[in-house]
Amino acid sequence: MAIYYNTGTSATRIIGSKTATNTTRTSVPYSYSSAVLLWYPLAYSKQSSTSELHISAHIIGHGKYCYPHYGTWINAAVSGNSYNKYVGQNYLVGGYHSGGSLIWFVNQVWTPSDLGNHTGSIEFRMYFKSANNGQCRPFHIWNPNSSDDNRAMGQTGSTFTITEREIDS
Repeated sequence: MAIYYNTGTSATRIIGSKTATNTTRTSVPYSYSSAVLLWYPLAYSKQSSTSELHISAHIIGHGKYCYPHYGTWINAAVSGNSYNKYVGQNYLVGGYHSGGSLIWFVNQVWTPSDLGNHTGSIEFRMYFKSANNGQCRPFHIWNPNSSDDNRAMGQTGSTFTITEREIDS
């Protein structure tokens, strides 16, 4: 069963979705000249070669370090090919307490041509890298808890959601 919604000039069907969460408090390593994998949230089985994928992610960090940290991206691996997308990402720096907090927002659309019109299993990964080969990381702790900021009510978590959308003209 698909969910339909009208965008004004065409109708869009949601034909699939998948969400991953991570609530493990993790120390984040430094990046120098090589890319660092922060998270491999999921593999998604794309159903249509003409559909687009909308990715929405909310990554919680603590202890800002290299802000603004522009060396971040999402990687999609499918059928032996690798695709990177740098657009559709933003950082929000929260209140300053014990190094500050940070939220990495992702709001991306992967068109069929972005993925080589492939279907089937696509593995998504989140990476970061120092832009100038210096000591860099987006934050010290990923998914902080009350040991990082005593005002926290418990363990925080990060989410990554893919929605597959078919646009009918």
